[in-house]
Amino acid sequence: AAALVRAHPLFAAAVLPPALTSLRALAAGTLDPARAKAALASPRVRALFADPAFKRALLAGDPSALLADPRVKALLADPELAEKLKALAPR
Repeated sequence: AAALVRAHPLFAAAVLPPALTSLRALAAGTLDPARAKAALASPRVRALFADPAFKRALLAGDPSALLADPRVKALLADPELAEKLKALAPR
Protein backbone atom coordinates (compact mmCIF):
# COMPACT_ATOMS: atom_id res chain seq x y z
CA ALA A 1 0.00 0.00 0.00
CA ALA A 2 2.85 2.41 0.83
CA ALA A 3 4.39 1.88 -2.60
CA LEU A 4 1.03 2.67 -4.20
CA VAL A 5 0.78 5.91 -2.22
CA ARG A 6 4.31 6.93 -3.21
CA ALA A 7 3.72 6.03 -6.86
CA HIS A 8 0.62 8.16 -7.27
CA PRO A 9 0.89 11.93 -6.73
CA LEU A 10 -2.80 12.17 -5.82
CA PHE A 11 -2.23 9.96 -2.78
CA ALA A 12 1.11 11.54 -1.90
CA ALA A 13 -0.40 15.02 -1.90
CA ALA A 14 -3.17 13.84 0.39
CA VAL A 15 -0.65 12.40 2.85
CA LEU A 16 1.91 15.21 2.91
CA PRO A 17 1.18 18.29 5.02
CA PRO A 18 0.52 21.38 2.87
CA ALA A 19 3.89 22.94 3.70
CA LEU A 20 5.68 19.82 2.46
CA THR A 21 3.51 19.76 -0.65
CA SER A 22 4.85 23.24 -1.41
CA LEU A 23 8.41 22.09 -0.81
CA ARG A 24 7.81 19.13 -3.10
CA ALA A 25 6.63 21.49 -5.84
CA LEU A 26 9.79 23.55 -5.28
CA ALA A 27 11.99 20.45 -5.57
CA ALA A 28 10.16 19.33 -8.71
CA GLY A 29 10.59 22.76 -10.29
CA THR A 30 6.87 23.39 -10.63
CA LEU A 31 6.78 26.63 -8.62
CA ASP A 32 7.08 29.84 -10.59
CA PRO A 33 10.44 31.58 -10.05
CA ALA A 34 9.06 34.29 -7.74
CA ARG A 35 7.47 31.70 -5.44
CA ALA A 36 10.61 29.58 -5.51
CA LYS A 37 12.73 32.57 -4.52
CA ALA A 38 10.34 33.32 -1.63
CA ALA A 39 10.58 29.74 -0.37
CA LEU A 40 14.36 29.72 -0.55
CA ALA A 41 14.57 32.99 1.40
CA SER A 42 14.38 30.93 4.59
CA PRO A 43 17.78 29.64 5.76
CA ARG A 44 16.02 26.59 7.23
CA VAL A 45 14.49 25.72 3.87
CA ARG A 46 17.82 26.23 2.09
CA ALA A 47 19.52 23.95 4.63
CA LEU A 48 16.96 21.20 3.99
CA PHE A 49 17.42 21.46 0.23
CA ALA A 50 21.20 21.16 0.66
CA ASP A 51 20.63 17.61 1.95
CA PRO A 52 20.33 15.10 -0.94
CA ALA A 53 18.51 12.56 1.27
CA PHE A 54 15.83 15.14 2.07
CA LYS A 55 15.33 15.96 -1.61
CA ARG A 56 15.08 12.25 -2.53
CA ALA A 57 12.49 11.60 0.18
CA LEU A 58 10.57 14.71 -0.83
CA LEU A 59 10.49 13.86 -4.54
CA ALA A 60 9.59 10.25 -3.73
CA GLY A 61 6.65 11.49 -1.64
CA ASP A 62 7.80 9.44 1.35
CA PRO A 63 5.88 11.01 4.26
CA SER A 64 7.34 8.65 6.87
CA ALA A 65 10.93 9.58 5.99
CA LEU A 66 10.10 13.27 5.81
CA LEU A 67 8.15 13.39 9.06
CA ALA A 68 10.87 11.41 10.86
CA ASP A 69 13.42 14.15 10.06
CA PRO A 70 13.78 16.45 13.11
CA ARG A 71 14.45 19.44 10.83
CA VAL A 72 11.15 18.87 9.02
CA LYS A 73 9.34 18.49 12.34
CA ALA A 74 10.83 21.80 13.50
CA LEU A 75 9.81 23.49 10.25
CA LEU A 76 6.24 22.23 10.56
CA ALA A 77 6.13 23.24 14.22
CA ASP A 78 6.90 26.84 13.25
CA PRO A 79 3.40 28.15 12.43
CA GLU A 80 4.66 31.24 10.63
CA LEU A 81 7.04 29.36 8.33
CA ALA A 82 4.55 26.54 7.75
CA GLU A 83 1.89 29.07 6.71
CA LYS A 84 4.29 30.85 4.37
CA LEU A 85 5.19 27.55 2.72
CA LYS A 86 1.55 26.49 2.53
CA ALA A 87 0.73 29.75 0.72
CA LEU A 88 3.32 28.89 -1.96
CA ALA A 89 1.48 25.78 -3.08
CA PRO A 90 0.74 25.71 -6.79
CA ARG A 91 -2.82 26.68 -7.54
